[in-house]
Amino acid sequence: VAEAHFLDAYNAGRLHHAWLLHGPKGVGKATFAYRAARFLLADEKEETGGLFGADAPPTSLDRSPDDPACRRVVAGSHADLFVAEPDKPGKQIPAEAARTMIQSFHLTAGEGAWRIAIIDAADDLHRSAANILLKLIEEPPKRTVLFLISHNPGRLLPTIRSRCTRLAFEPITDTSVAHILAVRRPEAMPDDMAAAIRLAGGSAGRALALLDGGGAATVVAL
Repeated sequence: VAEAHFLDAYNAGRLHHAWLLHGPKGVGKATFAYRAARFLLADEKEETGGLFGADAPPTSLDRSPDDPACRRVVAGSHADLFVAEPDKPGKQIPAEAARTMIQSFHLTAGEGAWRIAIIDAADDLHRSAANILLKLIEEPPKRTVLFLISHNPGRLLPTIRSRCTRLAFEPITDTSVAHILAVRRPEAMPDDMAAAIRLAGGSAGRALALLDGGGAATVVAL
């Protein structure tokens, strides 16, 4: 649903500059943000003219993993992608990070047409950083897109929430969680995996944390 909403806006030429991705932890908000960033920053042409006119509008955020821009996004080295996150768990995103982002966004795009910011998570913004970010949301440079990831949007400034297009992410199915665990933790014991799925509440991130932290094994042993 989130992807369809984003693509509808993109294909209609009405892509909003600020997106609030909200929902429980571990349900795919960051994954979506990075997929959307690769989609926008990819070197592929948005539209090409030809004998039969422009290409059909995209129906997926998928891009070729061999695309040079996609590889740079994955490597964290793309000049037009800025990521703000706490230095350590439990810490806040400082004001300096927001200032650096604004300064970079007012420069000419380094590689392509878009400049992207991912704030993970916006809940962790220091109050002064949130106020600085608000200025960027209110007066964004052209072809700038910000993805604000939030596990608890009630903690954000009301003025930030009101200026963003909201995309809600719901808990995923146990089947989807099981698929993710099978791909990312194929070495996990079946009983541990089943316990992690049961305790995760539709959050793949929580299920992975349970496996990695031994929580699932503890439950199985009880």
